[in-house]
Amino acid sequence: MPIRYSLFKNPLNLNNSSPMAANIPGDSNAQFEAEIHDVFRRHTCKVDHSLLERDRLQREAHNAALMQQVAELTLKLNEAQSTITALHSTAATLSNTTRELASLRTQVDSLRSELDTSQATNENLQRKLDREEHMLADAYRDLKANKEECAQLRMKAILAKQTEKAARKKIKAACGMLKDDDDDMLNVHSSSRSSRRRMSVSMGDW
Repeated sequence: MPIRYSLFKNPLNLNNSSPMAANIPGDSNAQFEAEIHDVFRRHTCKVDHSLLERDRLQREAHNAALMQQVAELTLKLNEAQSTITALHSTAATLSNTTRELASLRTQVDSLRSELDTSQATNENLQRKLDREEHMLADAYRDLKANKEECAQLRMKAILAKQTEKAARKKIKAACGMLKDDDDDMLNVHSSSRSSRRRMSVSMGDW
């Protein structure tokens, strides 16, 4: 900040009652007051710009952190939706397996009935029955495995829905904070411009 040498060469007391001030010509007093006015104006403007710049950097860092948080929450939301989709697929598979199991049970019952009523075809029916029972056992194991997987996916779906709900809430809050920060920045700039205009008018009157 430029400072004129005359400002410190002979420091003056602005108190008009002092003998030193009384002996200074009017032009010298006016020049000294103008120098003080200029130094004060430059220092005030510099402080205002420094504060605004520091506030701007802090807001940018805060906004960047919020954007990172939004990205992470969006990723978690996508993972939760993928888990829910997998649950729907497994539920459909479980439904198909249940229908197949019911059909196999019907076939086994029918074959057993045929076995009871016809001893002549007993051997062939027994082999067929064995095959159907093996298929039934395999289907039962698949059904049990699908039920366990479905139970696990249901738990994951519950957690995923909770995560999705929390993520949406945090995303909404983060977006609201971003909007508030933008509004605050606009208000700060508007207030700064108004302050500079008022200072300019005040300095001109002084």
